[in-house]
Amino acid sequence: MFTFRKLKETIFAMQFVMTDGAKKSNGNPMRRLMMLFIIDVLQVLRVMLSPKYGWNRRTYDVGKHADFVYNITKLLEFIVPRYTFFLFAFFMVAFALCDTFY
Repeated sequence: MFTFRKLKETIFAMQFVMTDGAKKSNGNPMRRLMMLFIIDVLQVLRVMLSPKYGWNRRTYDVGKHADFVYNITKLLEFIVPRYTFFLFAFFMVAFALCDTFY
């Protein structure tokens, strides 16, 4: 019988095998950290410019369109149906919950 434990071990074993032999050169680690920081700042800025905090709608739209994650999501909506994102998020949360209870 195929159990959740066996599935989990198989997934992590495949990930280990796929990444074990590869020598990675991610370039400058500081550059990667700065890119993640900029993405986070733009997401926080989008939330802070919300009309709920007193900003007008046009200011919010400018901040919203500067957000990298928002733009990628909007572009993907043209290709992938919206319910696919919901299903993906649902299964990710369900997997995380099952992993915590396991």
